[in-house]
Amino acid sequence: MVTLYVAGQPVGTWAESEQRVAELAAQNQEIELRDETGKVIGRVVPPEPICPWDPTLTREELDRRSAAGGGIPLAEFWKRMGIE
Repeated sequence: MVTLYVAGQPVGTWAESEQRVAELAAQNQEIELRDETGKVIGRVVPPEPICPWDPTLTREELDRRSAAGGGIPLAEFWKRMGIE
């Protein structure tokens, strides 16, 4: 039997995995799959966020913001900051 582990603690079996993996993935938890001897046979690692300082930012929102345009040229930015 294969057991699912999160943070080193058993949380379910392979037979229950479809439901548990979906729940744990939504919590951005790393999941280990171990056999009956405790040997790690696989890992499910959550992806890195697109934007570390705003982990709620989605690819769709990033694309929308990019398509909206706007902003100023870098030279104008430096000028506004008092650096020329």
